[in-house]
Amino acid sequence: MAILPHTGTPVRVPVRAADPKYTSASLPSLTLFPASLASLVSGVSMAGTHSLLGEGNKMHALIPPNAAFGAVAVSGGSGGVPAARAVAGLAAIGANAGGGRERKLLQPDVKPTDHPCPKRHRPLLLRLIVLRKILLLNDGRDKVLKIVQYAAKVLLWTRLLSAVAATQRTPSAEKALSAMVPHISLARKLVRFGASLGPLEFLFTETHSITSSHIFKFLANINDLFTSLADDSVTLGKIGVINPNPFFGTWADRLWLVGIGFDSASSYSKLKEANIQIYQLKEKKRVLELQASPLDDQHVDGRGSDAGGVSTASTLESIKMKLSNAQKQAWMCQISLAKLAADSIFCSFDVFGVVKRVEKAGGPHKQLQMFQDVSALVAACLGTWKLCASVENK
Repeated sequence: MAILPHTGTPVRVPVRAADPKYTSASLPSLTLFPASLASLVSGVSMAGTHSLLGEGNKMHALIPPNAAFGAVAVSGGSGGVPAARAVAGLAAIGANAGGGRERKLLQPDVKPTDHPCPKRHRPLLLRLIVLRKILLLNDGRDKVLKIVQYAAKVLLWTRLLSAVAATQRTPSAEKALSAMVPHISLARKLVRFGASLGPLEFLFTETHSITSSHIFKFLANINDLFTSLADDSVTLGKIGVINPNPFFGTWADRLWLVGIGFDSASSYSKLKEANIQIYQLKEKKRVLELQASPLDDQHVDGRGSDAGGVSTASTLESIKMKLSNAQKQAWMCQISLAKLAADSIFCSFDVFGVVKRVEKAGGPHKQLQMFQDVSALVAACLGTWKLCASVENK
């Protein structure tokens, strides 16, 4: 019986008989093997002619788990598989062992590439692709231009550019930024031109019925239609096609505020439905998890049904997926309500003339104007974030 020098608890490893062509004469050519491993090969190569333990063509070597070349489990059996293959496995593990540390047994069907890689941040290229998809949409271009417009306004309110120009003795960019803001506003109006076709498509193609939900959608689309027509009239007046008329601008703001109310009611209704669905799915998930535990125990003991366990597991996974989707929907509804709240602040200032009234009264009208611009910037950022999320999910 071949016993290698060892420390700790030995491990009994069955090894098949060696091929006659692998003999001790070939050991000098194995320059990669250490001397202790070469002695093992020499002992294993002689196992083909001598039965060490009286078990046919198998031999058992006592190998400690903390040996210099590690530990490996080799399955025995009949057949002429060379022992050099087992030794090659020992050498491969020995390359990773060292310092007397214990190593885990490597299974033959596990590869290092099969282990999951750590999550990494999405590269910048994919972000640019999402931005490109957003800019292909009229709504996306409008929101991006809105961010630029009101970010420039807020920057002008801070007087940061003037301070930088005075410090560095360079021409101020404040005049250029002030001249750019009206052009961006006109560009946004041109991007939104013709938006009335959307409500018209709904009014002529959708099947209408006398229910509360359909009446609500019908009134919301009628309001969107007249809002878009008023905006288009303002745009035509800006570019000189028709005579400018403040009537269209006033009613465009009023109808937009009414549309914000319709959108807020719709988002609140969706949020309420999503919360109800989340509560129901959580209850179903809790009940299924309680039912899954005894099924798993019965399956382990051999008394359960495989079909019942698989069905319960698949149902649980389906509920988890639905729950995740419902939570995402609730989150998006909350973002929509926050965006609509910022829009309502901005629009209310124009409809009720808050800034002009405070200015006539000698109040802090400049601070109110800046607050209005900040609310518009917040609404633009939230709307763009929502659009990015919807584009990424497609």
